Amino acid sequence: MDIGTFEETYKGRDIILYTETHQYGKNTLPAVPGYKWESVARKKPRGNTSRGSGGVAVLYREELYHIIQVMGKDEHARYMWIRIQVEDHCPLYIAVCYFAPSNSDYAGPNGQSPYAILDEDIMHYSQLGDILLAGDFNARTESLQASFFETSEAEMREYDNLDLGIERISQDKGKSQPMENIF
Repeated sequence: MDIGTFEETYKGRDIILYTETHQYGKNTLPAVPGYKWESVARKKPRGNTSRGSGGVAVLYREELYHIIQVMGKDEHARYMWIRIQVEDHCPLYIAVCYFAPSNSDYAGPNGQSPYAILDEDIMHYSQLGDILLAGDFNARTESLQASFFETSEAEMREYDNLDLGIERISQDKGKSQPMENIF
């Protein structure tokens, strides 16, 4: 990505989430005046190159430092949780994620669904405030339709994506997983 294009990703924005940062060794995130980075990167480079693979990052304005806190980083650089706490408001917990494609060496140990790694965190943080999952999930659901959940009320309500006018047209080439195996 050239620097002009990169500047357009954050210019005039307060908080930006990035996936596939490709950090490793000397290949680090660029200095951005007036902003601070939080990130997690894989410990090994891709193949025999100095370029990393995967990784996630959050870039935010320095003056927001007092309201943003990193809550956790996955040791395999698949996700990072941050908390945004604005005075007199419910905290917002954001998981910025990058899950490698199912055919990648980084897809997950022993065939474990990468979605399962977030399950406990989602349950934990949803009890403390609102949550937002963002990133590149490389879905692994073929053309199975998604479900949306409203959790702000006492009872969780499920919305069908077709009722919302959203149709999933997937480019997944692998085998689909039953939805109960994702979370």
